[in-house]
Formats: sequence, structure tokens, C-alpha cells
Amino acid sequence: WNLKMKNWLQRINIIAPSNWIAECAKKSQIFKKSFISVIPTPIDLEKWKPIDKKFARDKLSLPINKKIILFGAVGGVFDKRKGGDLLLETLIKVQSDNLKGAQNYELIVLGEKKGEMNFPKNIKTHFIGRINDDSLMSLYYTASDIFILPSRQDNLPGTGLEAHACGLPVAAFDIGGISDIVDHKITGVLVKPFDCESLAFEIKWLLSDKDRLNKLSLNSRLKAERLWNQKRVSELYYDHYLKTIENHRYFKNKFDIN
Repeated sequence: WNLKMKNWLQRINIIAPSNWIAECAKKSQIFKKSFISVIPTPIDLEKWKPIDKKFARDKLSLPINKKIILFGAVGGVFDKRKGGDLLLETLIKVQSDNLKGAQNYELIVLGEKKGEMNFPKNIKTHFIGRINDDSLMSLYYTASDIFILPSRQDNLPGTGLEAHACGLPVAAFDIGGISDIVDHKITGVLVKPFDCESLAFEIKWLLSDKDRLNKLSLNSRLKAERLWNQKRVSELYYDHYLKTIENHRYFKNKFDIN
């Protein structure tokens, strides 16, 4: 830290993927004087896009007449930072609250092959394992009805961006940069960290009305097209570089520095 303070106390230009991480940088002793831009991660909207749900479920051998809840993390439910244990607690609350027709819901867990945690018995769970094929991953997004993102820590999680680009509403705790992704009750739901009971309630709200869920799905895709398209993000980078050059020239002339 002392070496960083000695060598980095200059106007380093920083690009933050989320407003949260930008605020963290502004509060730091090292970067508080830096020029910081918030530029999200771009999404290939041709790769990540909605397709016919029935087609996706047929391809994945998933039932067409059930609601599908999706969760994904590299470590599956055992990744504490990604909130696998909070997912389990939420689903238990969903079960204990007598969710009407719980047998009509199924859960997909990506990133883990075996389910060693005690998931609710009345919600069938598919443990898929790690997926390295983007086209296969997009099938799972499109085949699902909601994506649960119960992270304890996250900057701007790619799964949230990809889910929205595929027209999938997201249910999450309001932490880190997730509020940059999810607009509450417009593209998904955000709840107080780490209130699993509230998250269970909002999951039921999402899944209880087909027309409302379709509207949120459309809003999710539109937000991805508006904010995370590659052209817009490249223009934001271009503007950042121009401002960087202008700032450098200003300080060079003012303080006669190289």
C-alpha cells in the first residue's frame, strides 16, 4: 500500500464498470484524485438474444408447462460470494410459504454437477455443471422464466447482463453494481441485502402473472439494447480517451510536466 501511495498518487485515469465501483475508487486514498468514468461491459446482442422459449426447452429437454428458475455461478451453490447458500435459504422460504403449485416450478443450477445441499424437495432441481459454450448458455437463459442473482458481492456481473440481453428478468439483492443492471419491477426485482424472505416474496410476484413477466422480459432486452450495445460502449471509451488527453494537456501546461 505504501508503494502504491508513493508511485500512484498521480492522475491515473480509471474506467469503472459500475457506479458502485466508481464510488469505491473515489473514496480510496490512492484514486480519489483520479479521473474516473463509468463504462459498462459491452454485450454482443446477436449472440445473447431471446429465442423461442418452446424451441429452447425442447433442445434442453425441459418441460414447457413449468416455470423455470435459473441460477448460475462458477462454483455453483458453494460459491459464498455468489450467494449459493442465500439461494437455498430463499427457496426454503418459498416452500415454507406454501407457494401455490410449487410442483410446477423447477430450478436449474449452472456451474455445479452435483447437488449436495438440501434443496426443497417439492422443487425439482437440475444440476448442469459448468458451461463453456455461449450458444448453450443462451439457450438456458431463454428457456428460463427468471434468473436469481443472490450475490453478497458483485461489480457488474456478466450473468445479469447476459440474462437481460436474452430477455430474462433478474431477481437480486441490491448490492454492488447490480442496481446498474436491474430496474426494480421494470426489468426484475431488487430487495434489501440479504433479506431472503423478501426475495422469496418478490420471486412469487414475478412468477404469478404471465403478462407482467412478459413485460419485464421485453423491458430487460430493451435495456440491454439501449445501454450495453457495443457501439455505445465504444463511444464511451472514445470520449474517455479524449478527456484523458485534454486533462493531460491541461496539467502539462499548468505545472510544466511531461
